[in-house]
Amino acid sequence: MSKNKQVQKRYKKLLLTLVKLAVSIGLILFVFSKIDTQSTFRILKSISPTNLILGFLLVLLSKIIASYRLLVYFRVIQIPIQAKTNLQLYFLGMFYNLFLPGGIGGDAYKAYILKKHNPQSSSKKTIAVLILDRISGLFALFTIGIFVLASLQISILNINSRWSILLLVVALLCYKVIIDKGFAYTKAVFWSTIVYSLFVQGLQVIAIVCILKGLNISTDMHPYILVFLCSSIVSVIPLTIGGIGSRELTFVYGAQWFNLSEEKSLGTSMLFFILNAVVSLIGIYYYFNTIEFQKESTEVNSDKRSPAP
Repeated sequence: MSKNKQVQKRYKKLLLTLVKLAVSIGLILFVFSKIDTQSTFRILKSISPTNLILGFLLVLLSKIIASYRLLVYFRVIQIPIQAKTNLQLYFLGMFYNLFLPGGIGGDAYKAYILKKHNPQSSSKKTIAVLILDRISGLFALFTIGIFVLASLQISILNINSRWSILLLVVALLCYKVIIDKGFAYTKAVFWSTIVYSLFVQGLQVIAIVCILKGLNISTDMHPYILVFLCSSIVSVIPLTIGGIGSRELTFVYGAQWFNLSEEKSLGTSMLFFILNAVVSLIGIYYYFNTIEFQKESTEVNSDKRSPAP
C-alpha cells in the first residue's frame, strides 16, 4: 500500500470516529434535554450497593461465557488457542471497543493478532466467526425478547404464546439457513453456540433485574426488560461509539411507549453501561501487559507479546 493511500485510510478512520463521537454526544445531549437530569442522578445514587455488585458479577460472568462461545467457533476453524488466552484477548477486545474507538476495533484486533500467531489460519474464516459470534448473540436477544413481549400482551401487537413460538421457529429456520449457506463449517456447533448465547443474554437480563430491584422497581419489570433487549440490539448498529447515546435514546423512547418513568429507565441504562464499562476495564491490564499465546497442545510459552496498538 502506498504512503498516500495509508494517509487517506488513516484520515478516513479519524473522520469516521469523529462522526460517531459527534452522533454520540448529540444523542446524549438530546436525551438529557428530554428528562429531569437532577432526578436521574438522584435515582443513580439511590441504588443498593448489593444489587450493583451482584449486577457486576452477572455481567462479568456473561462475558466469560461469551468468550467460551467464541472459543467454540475458533476451535471449529482450527485456531489452537487456549481458553485462558482467549479470555484475555476477549477482555482486551472489549477494552478496544469501548475505550479506544479511534484505533482498530476489538474484533479487528483479535483477527489481526490471531493471524499473527497462526499464519496458517484463514483470515476470512476468522473474521466470519467473529461476525457470526455477534449474530448468535442477536438471535438470543430476539428469542428472549419475543417471550418477554408475549408476557406483556400488548394489544397493538397481539403477540401471545402461540405467536411467540411461531416467530421463534421462523427466526430459528432463517438463522439455520444463514449458517448452512454462509457458515457451513460451523454447523457442528450450531446448537451449542445458541445455548451459550442464551446463557449470555439471560445473565445480562438478570443483571438488569438486579438493577431494577436496586432502584425499587419490583413490579412490572417486563417493559423495562424489553426496552433493555431492544437497546442492546440498537447499540450494535455502528452509528455511535460503543453504543453510547443510541442505547440511552432507546430507553427514553421505550419509557414513553410503555408509560414508564423516563428517569428510572435512563438510570437503568446508565447503570448497566457503567457495569459493562467496569468489566471492559479489565482489558486495560492486557493492553499494557503480555498476552501469552501458547498453542493448545503445547506446554512451552511462546514468549510473544501483543503488539502495541
